Amino acid sequence: MSSAFPPPVSVQVRILVLCAHNRTRSVMIEGLLRKYLATDPRFVVESAGFGPEGLPALPEAVQLLAEQGIHVGEHRSRQATAQMVRDAHLILTADKKQVLAATADLGGEFDKTYTLPEYVHRLHHTMEERPRGYNYLASSVAEVEDPTGRMPAVWKSVYIGIDGWCQQVALSLVGQAGA
Repeated sequence: MSSAFPPPVSVQVRILVLCAHNRTRSVMIEGLLRKYLATDPRFVVESAGFGPEGLPALPEAVQLLAEQGIHVGEHRSRQATAQMVRDAHLILTADKKQVLAATADLGGEFDKTYTLPEYVHRLHHTMEERPRGYNYLASSVAEVEDPTGRMPAVWKSVYIGIDGWCQQVALSLVGQAGA
């Protein structure tokens, strides 16, 4: 992890979650991270994507989150910008292509941009060297499966994975920020 992360306790920690269209995976990750970090006002979580703006979250994502008391029915997709990326202390993405888009296209720092499962893995394996560039794309870095257009069981499985990863991220962040 970057030596600048987490920032000092007095600083708000901005977490940006990115996925392709900001209608499915990033919405679920944002909602769950907000839930798990809700008791700590230092954390600000937002999401965006690389698709069109103004579209609602997919109904399956809205329903799965609603079952946990997380309401995202008013969510509208947002386009990721270079400013959002610069302002973030940590960027979590659904897949490797979005890591590279955030860093190469939007000027983000590679050392603060991870797929969600990659970040969780690195919480426990901090000394592993990260592949870079095209080697990163070809690597075995874990990604969040896209459930769009799939059966309800796939949606539920993806949601359960995201939920577990978000719990681990939240526990780690609260511990780091309090240190």
